[in-house]
Amino acid sequence: MYPYYPNPVYFIPYTPHAYIRNGYHPQPRPTYPEVNTEQLTESAKSFQELMKDAQMVLQEFISSHQFSFEVIDAAQKSKDEKVKQLIKSTGIKHPVDIHYNPDSLRLTFRAKQNDIDCCKLTMALHW
Repeated sequence: MYPYYPNPVYFIPYTPHAYIRNGYHPQPRPTYPEVNTEQLTESAKSFQELMKDAQMVLQEFISSHQFSFEVIDAAQKSKDEKVKQLIKSTGIKHPVDIHYNPDSLRLTFRAKQNDIDCCKLTMALHW
């Protein structure tokens, strides 16, 4: 086999930077804002209210066979407004998104704080 001789015209020597040769790799540390728990505390309080709304709906399903029948019947007949009206009649205070299919009901309760969606609670029930 023939010996290899690099062409001096194309050979560019590489000298690593001084800090790499010494094994030192400086990396800037990210700066984070000061910790403020106020928003988290307020979101947790709002979430508790959502849980109370969910509890009211669950209690109505548990205690009233007629209510459960009406919700399922309206959903099977694709009467969206009737289903919404029945769910809201339980006394909930927050807006709720209602989705259903032939075998389940999904309710998503939402809370706003300072015009920001701070939290949501999704509840899925099989029927």
